[in-house]
Formats: sequence, structure tokens, C-alpha cells
Amino acid sequence: ISEKRNMKVKELLLSTDLSLQEISEKTCFANEFYFNRYFKKRNGITPAKFRTINGVIINNKERGPQS
Repeated sequence: ISEKRNMKVKELLLSTDLSLQEISEKTCFANEFYFNRYFKKRNGITPAKFRTINGVIINNKERGPQS
């Protein structure tokens, strides 16, 4: 079950422009903090870093206001 959940999270990170909060909700995490902690523990990197490494560009949705 845990591996399927991890695969679903990776799929959503790579194939959608959903925010990390939206992905955490869709994959039944209690909150975004726990989602980030879970992902980093299982994969060794944060979800945002995973997207960056895999060349996924999200229109500043994750980054907040730019200066």
C-alpha cells in the first residue's frame, strides 16, 4: 500500500501542475508538512526538489511571490 501511494504521489508531481498541498490532499495526507516529511523519508529528497530534478516547471505555484 505504501509503495502504491508513493508511486501515485510521484505520478501527480510529474504529470500535473497541482500544488503540493493539493497533492497531499488527493493522496490522503493529514497536511502538507507530513506529506513533505513522508516523501523525503521515502525518496531522499523533497517533493519540490523531485519536480526540479525531473524538469517539471510549475508556474510559480510552489514558490509564492517573486521579487
